[in-house]
Amino acid sequence: MKKLNIIALALATCTMTFGASAAIGSGQSQPFDPNEPSIRVGATEGTGGGHGGAAGDPGIGVQSVYGGKIISFSGLTKMAPKQPGNEAHVISMPNSSGSHDKMGVFNFAKVADAEVYFGEWSSTGQASDTTHTAYYSGKDVTTNMPTAGTAEYSVKGISQYNGGALAAGTLTANFGTKSLAGNIGATNINATINNNATFAGAATLNGESGSTNGHFFGDQAKHIAGVTEFSDHSKDMAFGGSRGNISQ
Repeated sequence: MKKLNIIALALATCTMTFGASAAIGSGQSQPFDPNEPSIRVGATEGTGGGHGGAAGDPGIGVQSVYGGKIISFSGLTKMAPKQPGNEAHVISMPNSSGSHDKMGVFNFAKVADAEVYFGEWSSTGQASDTTHTAYYSGKDVTTNMPTAGTAEYSVKGISQYNGGALAAGTLTANFGTKSLAGNIGATNINATINNNATFAGAATLNGESGSTNGHFFGDQAKHIAGVTEFSDHSKDMAFGGSRGNISQ
């Protein structure tokens, strides 16, 4: 029963929407609250104001900015290019005013060769900030999941990013037994792969138990992205990566 509860909780924040040509898969470790500092991820709704991107692309919105209207990650990458030595894009506007009032602090990265993004947000950027939320949003949710064989995903993770390299690890998928397991830095994952190109299960970090959920993207689940969630949300992590060949 405990395992079922963990999976049900994980699926509650794992969503899929449909753009003009490809499904968007998204998830976040804390829910959007229209009345409190928070974010939401999903299909892009607004492309004006210099934000760029296309409607329906993976994006993110902040509660304090037009009620959480979602703008594209591809546009944000142009507005905030990665600095030398960093593996993540950083947008730090915790005290902004006007139309972008209190936009908060974003750290996010892109999976290579895919329109899949993962990252973290908080209203202040402080490690103790209880609004800390891990998230992902990607285009082209897999429609032809492998049904046999194993593959290793090389993944990177973001949690309390402070510049430099991201956390790294390997997740091994067994498509026959529908299992996904491995680690990203000190975070361990043990999840079940579902037929709808999602996964959900358990996460542990330094003895603390939490949950994980995410999506597969691209042909034959070429890419992956997800989040972990703990009762102490400062430990939540977003991750993404790509697999090698499938071994039968």
